[in-house]
Amino acid sequence: MAVIYLIRHGQASFSEENYDALSSLGFQQAQKLGEQLGRLELVPDRVIAGAMRRHRETCETALAAMNVKTEWATDARLNEYDHEEVIR
Repeated sequence: MAVIYLIRHGQASFSEENYDALSSLGFQQAQKLGEQLGRLELVPDRVIAGAMRRHRETCETALAAMNVKTEWATDARLNEYDHEEVIR
């Protein structure tokens, strides 16, 4: 049976020059996520992440912590919407 895991990115860098980058806490969260998924011995067949920097950093960090070499792809449809544009 197929299983789909939906994982949100780690904490972004609030009030920093590049909000889209993970904060140090965000990297810790991604690391812990990967460690836990690794303990569960999960080896994903396919990984798809949004195209934003914080998505990429979360994905790369978690997969490294899982110690798996699964290729992954980006899909911009998973990106967050532009809330300022929505309000306008």
